[in-house]
Amino acid sequence: GNYADYCNKDGCLFISIHHITLQFCSRKKMWGKAVMKIFLFFGVLATTQGYLDRIDDLDHDAEANFYDTSPVERYRIQDPFEDYFDVFKRVSKCRDKFSNCAQLTKYCKKKGKQFKQIRSGCRLSCGFCKAPKAPAYVSARPKISSSEKEKIKRTCLDSHNAKRRLHQNTPLMVWNQKLADRSQTFAEYLSANNKFEHDSFRRNGFSSSIGENIYKSSSSSRTSENAVTAWYNEIKNYNFGTGDTKGGAIGHFTQVVWDRSTILGCGVAKSSRGTWVVARYEPAGNFRGQYKEHVHRLKSSGDAFLEDEEEMIL
Repeated sequence: GNYADYCNKDGCLFISIHHITLQFCSRKKMWGKAVMKIFLFFGVLATTQGYLDRIDDLDHDAEANFYDTSPVERYRIQDPFEDYFDVFKRVSKCRDKFSNCAQLTKYCKKKGKQFKQIRSGCRLSCGFCKAPKAPAYVSARPKISSSEKEKIKRTCLDSHNAKRRLHQNTPLMVWNQKLADRSQTFAEYLSANNKFEHDSFRRNGFSSSIGENIYKSSSSSRTSENAVTAWYNEIKNYNFGTGDTKGGAIGHFTQVVWDRSTILGCGVAKSSRGTWVVARYEPAGNFRGQYKEHVHRLKSSGDAFLEDEEEMIL
């Protein structure tokens, strides 16, 4: 079909693959150009389709948003899926595309096509470019009281662990105040600027990868419990048999219950425009190809109750 169409015409061999036609002629000077085209074609193919799926990447660096409108309010959560075919646009930025680049730096200087995606996806960690200056919120102090911090800790930690208790072989999370403070200052930044985006600097100051879930509600009365419920409700889209989606987002749910993500920190910021909730997980979850291993089945089929039906993600 489209993958190989061979014909011999006027002493030249034409090969059409993926709508790209390569011409081979008997003259030696034509072979050099043909070989260069082959390497270029398969280099592009490997970068955009092949090797990208073989590298463990994380689902928390997407640039698109998920929108939902309910009769009660409008809230948004970050879409967890990568745009795998936007490689060339994004690698030019001096940042890490994968949240687990800290574990991949040993491959930075290795040669071979199988390491090319690591070199392009972990440019910052590999030292291939100059790191941009961290924004002010990275070093800022949270603008909330100690009692507010304690309330966020209790609500967010209890909500996460309540969901994790429903699943087999899933340890409970513990709180990390440094992670929480960084989540809080970023939530305050999002609220003050009415933004909704992931933090490219969330790994600053941490030795391991950091996962991130973000929630925004137009209601100022919402809490981190509502955010965890919205994230967890994606369980309806998850296929435990295949470790894949049945249709729809799953990345927030899988991060909430990922068995190796055992350290948690959350931040909540409110304004007249609504509520922002940022949850961060150490180490990050959602490694491609590892969902069946690290997202465990429910202890009972009746355990996955869905709350706040008016906020269901459609």
